[in-house]
Amino acid sequence: MDMAAPTLLDTFREDQPLTKSIVIITRPVHAKLNKLIIARLPLALPPVTTSPLAYATGMMHVAPIFRAFEAAWSDLLEKPDPSKVSQHLLAMLRSLHLPGLMRADRLEADVRSVMGWTDAELREHLDRVGETGHLGDFTSHIKRAIESKPHVLVSYAYILFMALFAGGRFIRATLESAGEDFWQGRLDGRDSQQQQQQLKRDDEELEASSPPTQGMPLRFFHFNTPMDGEDLKQEFKQRLAGAEDGLGYQKKRDIVQEAICIFENLTLVVAQIDDVLAAARDTSQPSSADEHGSATSPTTPIPGAASFIGFRDSIAVAKERSARRSSQEVHDRGTTRHADVCAADSGREKDVKCPAYSKSVSFGDADEDLCKASKRRRRDWMMKTVGIAPGIILVCFMLVYKFGL
Repeated sequence: MDMAAPTLLDTFREDQPLTKSIVIITRPVHAKLNKLIIARLPLALPPVTTSPLAYATGMMHVAPIFRAFEAAWSDLLEKPDPSKVSQHLLAMLRSLHLPGLMRADRLEADVRSVMGWTDAELREHLDRVGETGHLGDFTSHIKRAIESKPHVLVSYAYILFMALFAGGRFIRATLESAGEDFWQGRLDGRDSQQQQQQLKRDDEELEASSPPTQGMPLRFFHFNTPMDGEDLKQEFKQRLAGAEDGLGYQKKRDIVQEAICIFENLTLVVAQIDDVLAAARDTSQPSSADEHGSATSPTTPIPGAASFIGFRDSIAVAKERSARRSSQEVHDRGTTRHADVCAADSGREKDVKCPAYSKSVSFGDADEDLCKASKRRRRDWMMKTVGIAPGIILVCFMLVYKFGL
């Protein structure tokens, strides 16, 4: 890392709004991720790729993150531990828990619509993905961190929900610009009519009577409110501002620490997505060059849904690649100077640490210019596979946004 996280945290001030502290202190890690993502965005859409399968595969790595923190939040509200959750904090978390903001169900429905899976198949794949590699470490950390310090729920809610406005709006518009033909392509034998029927069933289950998705599986980015979520955003921010004074210095600092941890872990998840999609492409066997194009063509379609029979193998290969890379890239300087920053606890449970700082990851040499690294990788990806592109879509909605909305 170019800048030690403790230096960032030294700028924390209790007297400034919590959201402003998050904006200022996470700005360096936010900017680094932006550079990685912006260079990749065009690779996820036509004419580079003709199928939304890569998008769906990538979103499978986002869904467990939302499910982990939303489920932990609901569990806490149902059975609060008085020894860890004060009455003020409990009231605050209840106030911030706006049902219309919750995204896990909608995101999972989008993936199911694209992939054509049953509920059981979807759950099987999501469970497997959510327990693998960096993502598995991250989701486990989310559960431990929230159990240890429930107030860090604010970090996840603010970063992941507010990201859907601004950067998320840009991503939504970009995805929708691909058109219905792109989103309703034939997948695993399904035609457009079958996909529309699946979308309708999912909408009914989600109680979204008139979702403005135009027949596209992009409900994750849409809100079923009169102002398409802008009203929810303002209400959330107002409630947070009205309750944060009762948190105190240490809890606010914990929330900012966890915000740094979230961004660093998203970087690791992007790396994992790259590995999974590269492995999926390596293990796929096109039946003919005429059908699937040249293996080195930048317009080679992502393999069809039937090829995801080998999805488990791709996960296993990606896990091995990730483990090898992690063992090579863990540096003493990264481990020692960041471990305490993402500790979920600063007291008796300090062993709950941010997994990003036990496994450093780089998208090039540590001191290499990030832009140069992105260009090099983009050239390589364009020659080998477009599969890596969805890594952008997975997290771009989180990263390409301005916190100070």
